[in-house]
Amino acid sequence: MYPICVLIFLVPVTSGLIFQQPVLTDMGSLADALETIPLSVQLDVGAVESSSRLNVNALVFELSSPTADYAHPPLPGVNGPRSHHSSGARTLKVNQEGYYIDMKGMQHVKTLDGSWEMVWKDDSDEGKLICGFDIPMEYKRNDASIPKCHLYLSFPLWTKSSREHATFRREKIIRQAEKLDSDHQKELKKMKATTNPFLKALHYRNAAAALVEKNQVNPIKSLNNVPSENELVSLGNNLVLSKKGLVLSRKSNLNFNSNILIGTCSCKCTSDGEK
Repeated sequence: MYPICVLIFLVPVTSGLIFQQPVLTDMGSLADALETIPLSVQLDVGAVESSSRLNVNALVFELSSPTADYAHPPLPGVNGPRSHHSSGARTLKVNQEGYYIDMKGMQHVKTLDGSWEMVWKDDSDEGKLICGFDIPMEYKRNDASIPKCHLYLSFPLWTKSSREHATFRREKIIRQAEKLDSDHQKELKKMKATTNPFLKALHYRNAAAALVEKNQVNPIKSLNNVPSENELVSLGNNLVLSKKGLVLSRKSNLNFNSNILIGTCSCKCTSDGEK
């Protein structure tokens, strides 16, 4: 026979925060069905803790569905270890080079041999749209710089249904996490208030169970990034793209684990004639 306090802790802790994972989207078919997408992109390059910025404005390019059958930088999806998660490299045409202003005036940034892909992991609501370019020389403004490198722009991507699923899942997780936090605090108060050793053990077990279950809400970190409607660009074919992304660089002789985050970027669709 086990003592009562031991039996209390043998009661299993179950989590109500388990959700069915979405099915992997066929990225190749989605990319095939897309019409030409004109984007205008701005880069904000520089260390987070630094006031030195290199802001590249009005980089305009088009994404189209044909395979990129020309020399281009390797892409992390199709040229990585899980190429089946990628749409494959597609054609990117730069219509206007981006520029920044320094003490010498306007400087244009050459972005060569561009291509793009969509990648989507099996267990994620969110995919990525990744654009890759060759940067033939260093561009520098004060302490901020874009090195000679392969340059990647990475934007979060959703289907409309996967974004709705992520939003619903986020709201449900937040509600459950708040309830578990409240339960944890209530049980701690009950434990401190009682002098009965059996009730004290029971309330301690309940408080611990609520804390364990709350700490299993790991998806909240990624679900916090689900954007609102006005933070999205429609790509057509049921796809939406975050307007905010990341800028990464990689030396040509290194693998994708050597990517360096050098800044952020933002985009807008120019199909309405804006640039």
